[in-house]
Amino acid sequence: MAARDIRMGEVIVLDKLAIKLRIRPCYDFNRPLIEQLCDEDVDSLLRQVDNLPSEAKLMFYKLEAEDCPGDWVKELRIFSVNSRLNRTLKGIRLFLNTILLNHSCAPNAVRETFEQTKDGDVRVEVRAIKDINKGEEI
Repeated sequence: MAARDIRMGEVIVLDKLAIKLRIRPCYDFNRPLIEQLCDEDVDSLLRQVDNLPSEAKLMFYKLEAEDCPGDWVKELRIFSVNSRLNRTLKGIRLFLNTILLNHSCAPNAVRETFEQTKDGDVRVEVRAIKDINKGEEI
């Protein structure tokens, strides 16, 4: 929800990549990726979660994980339910702020991914495409 009035063209959120896993060439996109991750992938995920700043770590653990059946570690369930697959860059990515935005067939904001910034980071920018009133869903 908008905490204040937002004008068309204004940047609402600039989100930094929190966690990423690479997709191996042998992955089958017709099967759930969670079933195809190797021990190295899980170790990488757990390390990345552990290295998140404290506020980001709290945000991570508040994300939903119920849609993921199976006896997987909590971090893997949270990541698999909330991350997004990017086939072009062969990666699975999680952005902690933009994952909270709902889909709309008549959106008031648009999300754009910047794959390479000056510091080599990946960021997502959410920008208003029309005026948004305080209290309105983004």
